[in-house]
Amino acid sequence: MAASLKKLENKMETNQRAAWYVNSLILLKIRDEGLHKKKYGTFEKYLDDRWGFGRDRGYRLIRAAEFMQIAVKNQPENVAKKDKFGYIPEVILPKNEGQCRPLIDKLKHNGERIKVWAEVVGTGEKINAELVQTKVDDFLLSGEVVPDIEYVETYIDLNKKKSQLEKAKAAIEATLKSELKTQPVVKCQDANELMSIFEDGSIDLLITDPPYSTEIEDIKAFAENWLPLALKKVKSTGYAFVFIGAYPEEVQAYLNTALPTQILVWEYKNTLGQNPKDRYKLNYQSILFYKMADAGSLNIDITNEQWAVQSINAPDGRQGDRYHAWQKPIEIAERLIRHTTKENDIVVDPFCCTGTFLLAASKLNRFANGGDISKENLEIALQRGCKIG
Repeated sequence: MAASLKKLENKMETNQRAAWYVNSLILLKIRDEGLHKKKYGTFEKYLDDRWGFGRDRGYRLIRAAEFMQIAVKNQPENVAKKDKFGYIPEVILPKNEGQCRPLIDKLKHNGERIKVWAEVVGTGEKINAELVQTKVDDFLLSGEVVPDIEYVETYIDLNKKKSQLEKAKAAIEATLKSELKTQPVVKCQDANELMSIFEDGSIDLLITDPPYSTEIEDIKAFAENWLPLALKKVKSTGYAFVFIGAYPEEVQAYLNTALPTQILVWEYKNTLGQNPKDRYKLNYQSILFYKMADAGSLNIDITNEQWAVQSINAPDGRQGDRYHAWQKPIEIAERLIRHTTKENDIVVDPFCCTGTFLLAASKLNRFANGGDISKENLEIALQRGCKIG
């Protein structure tokens, strides 16, 4: 027994950088076979003395391992295979403990967990802990009752759903490419590197969606670093739209950096987000609108587009048109570009991400240029119709 325990512990120590569930499975095996009892007595004492885990962390890892095993074993036989550590599925499963944690901590049993995980995968979005948390909250708010064993036994074929989603996404991408009048140019550069390419007063529209305060350690310093330089590049007859979060500290940082002409609001009602108990749920983001000194009147002929609050639902991953958690709808980009530019104008997005704003500009026959530091994001932008410049 001691030799078996030592062998498993050596695996854990050598697999600190391996798939997170490997060590979870090893802990599960140690507990279930009682390998800890001779030297440590209780499993809780073993977790604390040997690994420095508190009870909650140790058992969370074990519950996550149990969930992973059930999820994999209930896939069709042709999409699951084993390696020396256990099941390593070819289907989409949580990549880290953080993605499992909302499922484990808030849901009652594995039937509910598999139901919610299927919803997460079905969005087609890049999966992270925040998305899992959102779907858990949605499920709890719905009040839906899901049996445990019965639901697991009839677990949906995620591969089939993924295939359908990929077909829908390919169709959307093909349609978008056919609508482009020009091809947007993107570069793998940070915002200041990209903007330094342009002469002062040379672009007609700056439209961008920089990282939010939830992703930046010092949002004040971040805003001060990029925004003044970017605004200098806009013509005296031009405009700028900067999408930011609705968090007070973020809004304050940007207002103190460069006071806009007006604050617009993008409102959406199809994404629930977090469910706080001490404040109201956020279903909007701020848009800083800058009208330069010699800019003319806005070109808005449609009454419904004249409001400072623009109500357009967020892209829906279940329909195949969402690539990023904070992706903006292409419709709002097209509106703002139509309102402030004309054909052949220069539109720049220094935080272009997956290219939504640039593609909207190209559909309207504007010359679109953008940059992003993420090669992964730029690969998606290329897939959607952009090109490297």
